[in-house]
Amino acid sequence: MGRAVALLFAAEGSRVVIADLDATGAAETIAQAGERQVRFVQTDVNDERQVEALVGSTVADLGSIDVLVNCAGVAAPLGVERCDLLTREGWQRTIDTNLTGTWLCIKHVAPVMMAHGGGAIVNFGSIAGVRVFPGISPYCAAKAGITALSHCAALEYVSYGIRVNTVCPGTIDTPMVDRLIANLQAQGVPDAHAAIHAGSSPMKRLGTPEEVAKAVLFLASEDASYVTGTEVYVDGGALA
Repeated sequence: MGRAVALLFAAEGSRVVIADLDATGAAETIAQAGERQVRFVQTDVNDERQVEALVGSTVADLGSIDVLVNCAGVAAPLGVERCDLLTREGWQRTIDTNLTGTWLCIKHVAPVMMAHGGGAIVNFGSIAGVRVFPGISPYCAAKAGITALSHCAALEYVSYGIRVNTVCPGTIDTPMVDRLIANLQAQGVPDAHAAIHAGSSPMKRLGTPEEVAKAVLFLASEDASYVTGTEVYVDGGALA
């Protein structure tokens, strides 16, 4: 989904900075972007010094930051059914990457936006932060926390011209979903692939990263100038 967002924003004329741990994946995204202005800064969003360096280098190169999209994320430990079976490491990695990383990026980007008259922040939540799924409690907790964090930040920065919203995908056709299917198959779940693909929403299909990216683009654009502190669900009607 992060790749789809980067490519769509680049196609719309944005100067894009990709922040990721995966240098190979970032290089592939840049290659797909072609001649458009896309650069990469290898960053662990849970490391405050790296986030601070990312923001500093971006401002030095581009002058300001108009849009922040917080989409770095990891799945909860798979194959664990109950809270008492989780390890502290598994819990912490999920919370740190999904929730703490989002907060750190807001912490260091918001002052830049305040100094330049405003901006838009789009955080990645999930329908799992609203309708929980047993067995992935760290992920559900992190995504619920992102929604609450977004609400707080929207109110804290509204007077500075900064809008903060959350996009909440449902089941999207990504490698994370492929790993989920593989895990279910390993557990002996019959027809796991069909169950996930056809049973994930009333539309009877998975969403695409490009469909999520279009919602992000809307929330970041002036078309959403009166939209802040809310969620946009891209879930094929799953929550309905």
